[in-house]
Amino acid sequence: MQYLPLGVRLHILAKSIKTELPHGGDVRFLAVTDTQWSKTIRYSNADETKAEETPSQLMIF
Repeated sequence: MQYLPLGVRLHILAKSIKTELPHGGDVRFLAVTDTQWSKTIRYSNADETKAEETPSQLMIF
């Protein structure tokens, strides 16, 4: 995850990643505003957990 305060920087970063992406590589970008990010809630702990199966689409709760 990388914070980019200016949307223009996202396009520059995306372009540089695209040129370095190997065949079959898969990268996705998700842009959220500062207001949207400030309303997110995250729970985390130090316990080891089983990895989730990859969803067929992005799920946001």
